[in-house]
Amino acid sequence: MKVLVFGAAGMLGQAMLKELRGTQHTALAVDLDDADITKLAQVRELLSTTQPDAVINCAAYTNVDGAESEPERAYAVNGLGARNIAVCSDEVGAHLLHVSTDYVFDGETQEPYGSIYGKSKRLGEWSVQRFCRRFAIIRTAWLFGAGGGNFINAILKRARAGKPLKIVNDQIGSPTYAPHLAHCLRQICDKEALGIFHATGQGHCSWFDLGRKALELTGLDVSVEAITTATLKLPAPRPAFSVLENLHLTLEAIAPLPAWQEGVEAYLGEIGIPSKS
Repeated sequence: MKVLVFGAAGMLGQAMLKELRGTQHTALAVDLDDADITKLAQVRELLSTTQPDAVINCAAYTNVDGAESEPERAYAVNGLGARNIAVCSDEVGAHLLHVSTDYVFDGETQEPYGSIYGKSKRLGEWSVQRFCRRFAIIRTAWLFGAGGGNFINAILKRARAGKPLKIVNDQIGSPTYAPHLAHCLRQICDKEALGIFHATGQGHCSWFDLGRKALELTGLDVSVEAITTATLKLPAPRPAFSVLENLHLTLEAIAPLPAWQEGVEAYLGEIGIPSKS
């Protein structure tokens, strides 16, 4: 199977290419230098030329706070870009896997979330459902991994500098290790499964719990203070509780992702930090 991966230079894109390596699939890596997903003509030419069997869209605008000040860019990438990929995937008959987010929910109700980022990602989901007949939408959360900045890196960097840490303790979610998600995406691709999936690390915690776990595994002894989200006065609102139910994976006989703690330990090993556990 020929699999085209958009956003190949990003954290998840890199993990996806590693996951596909050595399998029966032929991976085609695509990033901004190859095609701008906000330009329909460029996406159409690329897919028309390559004729992939499956398309995995890992490309996204992910700066949650930045989206509040540049909504046009967020909607262009997450909404228009998703639509262009959906349209062109449908034209060549490819199975489209579109990666979305827990931020399409507000963490309190089933309504779309209030941040520009969440709204732009929800628009992307709608576009995929509207313009592509063979699709799988995969919502994930709290993604971390090598090949990109992430929460764990930021915490460890500050801890090594000997600075005290203040970490939010009133947001609850399921941290997800990028290679674990990439493995799940490959299973969905292999099965040509359709519909909306939730795919996150098993279990849940607060950002405070995640930071403490990373510090514990690395043996860094620094002061950590639990604070509320309101204390930070961030531009974009955050969901207070965004734990996703991964039931559809089970129904499709797709292996659930490992526990988030296993993801943290695997990530530290990947970046060369031995675990103290």
